[in-house]
Amino acid sequence: MGEGFNSKARRLELESEKDKPSARSRDDPELDNMLKERVRWGDPMTHMVNQKRRQEPVLPDLGASEKMKESGFMIPQEIPSHSWIKKGSDVPPNRYGIKPGRHWDGVDRSNGKEKDFFKRLNDKQATAKEAYRWVWHKHMDPSPPPFFGPDAPAPWFIYATLGLGITLSIVTCSGHIAAETANGCCLYIYMVFIILLLMIEAAVTVDVFLNKNWEEDFPVDTTGNFEELKHFMKDNFDICKWIGLSVVTVQGLSILLAMILKALGPHQERFYYESDDEYIPDRVPLLKNYVPSPSYVVGDPMYGPKNDAWNIRINSKVGIPCRFTGK
Repeated sequence: MGEGFNSKARRLELESEKDKPSARSRDDPELDNMLKERVRWGDPMTHMVNQKRRQEPVLPDLGASEKMKESGFMIPQEIPSHSWIKKGSDVPPNRYGIKPGRHWDGVDRSNGKEKDFFKRLNDKQATAKEAYRWVWHKHMDPSPPPFFGPDAPAPWFIYATLGLGITLSIVTCSGHIAAETANGCCLYIYMVFIILLLMIEAAVTVDVFLNKNWEEDFPVDTTGNFEELKHFMKDNFDICKWIGLSVVTVQGLSILLAMILKALGPHQERFYYESDDEYIPDRVPLLKNYVPSPSYVVGDPMYGPKNDAWNIRINSKVGIPCRFTGK
């Protein structure tokens, strides 16, 4: 029944709109009159607006059909004087779109739940729209980001992290070379690198723990990565503390092992591998140069040649006949 009434009203509206031009101007009297007669919810002077031109409101007769008349059910059409329909008040919005009855006087006596619901809904929609606009301008704006412009400061935190990683890689490579060759120069360079790294770590640690305004010693990071790292370390202080102690311990052990390798390293004048084996063994010491012993043959002793005149003279004195002269 209600749908039939709405369809009939819609047909009448379309018939009235049929003869109107397709383009509506700003000075359209019909639109202007509609805006003037529009009643807004919450206006306390609504019942005094256009009292002379307001016609007596009439409820739609939903019981005019034959079946409703046969059933004997009658819908009252009287509108009380205090009704919101006569006052012209707008109904407060609700999530279900239900309008009040004819006896409502236009005063909102609810607990404000529906009002809060629509307020939260409007706030959420406004926030989503603002976020959408921000993302759109961020990705579509041709201008560079604030920390990549020509006048923006350099992102020192990114460069410092990159430089620290390269330095640690160089120190690690020098340590591997020193451990493989046991070269004194490489060991000295490795120990100097580790000691300098420990001094820098100690200086930063002392500055952070003893200086209350330690953040002022660092330049401003435009990327925000330094702030994220700082908050992460504050939230996970125990884990970061043990990781730092482990790193310092490993660095100290590296210096100790480098000193041991320097003390036990190969020296040509002191250490040789002495062995009586005639073949090269499968395993040789790591820190001593292997020098295989020269091969030899066991035989009769050989004497060098001597002067024959000296032999003749000695034999004549002793009385032994010489094999050359027979005397």
